[in-house]
Amino acid sequence: MNPPEGLKFGTIRHGHPQDMPPALILNDRHLLQKLLMVGAAHGCPNPVQVALEIGLSRIKSPKDLPEAIEKAEEWLIARQMECNIEMNHVLDVTKTQGADELYNSLTTPKKRLSNEPVGPYNRRLVSSNYAEYMPPGSTPVGYGIPRVKIEEMGRDEKRTPERVEKSNLLVKKAIDQSHTPEELLANLACLVVTPAFGGEGDADALAVLSQTLSATSHKEQGCTSVFKEIASNIRTKSPLLWKFYTSLSVEECTKADIVVSSILSL
Repeated sequence: MNPPEGLKFGTIRHGHPQDMPPALILNDRHLLQKLLMVGAAHGCPNPVQVALEIGLSRIKSPKDLPEAIEKAEEWLIARQMECNIEMNHVLDVTKTQGADELYNSLTTPKKRLSNEPVGPYNRRLVSSNYAEYMPPGSTPVGYGIPRVKIEEMGRDEKRTPERVEKSNLLVKKAIDQSHTPEELLANLACLVVTPAFGGEGDADALAVLSQTLSATSHKEQGCTSVFKEIASNIRTKSPLLWKFYTSLSVEECTKADIVVSSILSL
């Protein structure tokens, strides 16, 4: 099965329904296969586990579990497809603007440091060298850039044509200001937040930080050094956003899925 058109970001390796625990195989095997395929294109190390966790968080009784997981799968497929589309847009703009070195860095697997072991993952769903290299879509940058752009575009009813266009303009501006992937993510985050936090956009600062310094991504990839580089760029480029980040308590960071600033030791 080939990935849907446009899903060129990440490292493709398809799992199969028979590889999954029996309890997680729903009646719609096509939906499960689509989840695996889209997750692989996005670089997600275990999309089924993510869908299960989302489903479990939404049930009121055990009998609701099958329906909840199926709805979680549908939501996750749509979310990851949207992220893939927006990341492909960023890559296309990067190439169009002649930032070839940045483009190559964004699309090349990143070697893991030996003292930063990767988190849990399903071996059947990732590339054979996943323990040594992060696929482009699995890095904190590959995870964060499309999600930060989407925060500026607006989620659900908050999305407007004007916000989508502004997100595209801010992506171009961030690319012009950046030399590395980590700098690009930090620049984009600093640009899309509202003027109250030093930015030019409309995105909520807490939501932007939850995508830029994602605790979920940190848990999956274990690459503290990459997060330190992203955070260091934020501190340099936006004192207001940095002040807000470092003012967050452990409880606030945990609730918002943000890496606690003390972990980064900056």
